[in-house]
Amino acid sequence: MTRLVCLKCGSTKIDDGSSKLVSVLGFLLFLAGSYVLSSYLAIPVTVSWEEYAPIEDANCLPALLTCCFGIFMFFQGLTQSERVRCRKCGSLWTPPKPPKHHLHRMTK
Repeated sequence: MTRLVCLKCGSTKIDDGSSKLVSVLGFLLFLAGSYVLSSYLAIPVTVSWEEYAPIEDANCLPALLTCCFGIFMFFQGLTQSERVRCRKCGSLWTPPKPPKHHLHRMTK
């Protein structure tokens, strides 16, 4: 993909709305939630409830919500907005769309 350049000032510092930090945090939240959820689901199989009393009335809902929120954050960090903003001059504009390749027309 080509690098975007501001139309006003020529700067390459363009904010397209995506955030790698949010995606990484979302992935880590998903991993943490799935780890806790798998431990909740694995305990009844490996340990009898009489021996492991502290987690007797454990609720899996917070771990499930953590997984869902992590997935939401991951994909939210990957999405790009339609309009981009220059970090140097602050101008807001729509970048040009990449050309579409019409390979299906070449087969006729």
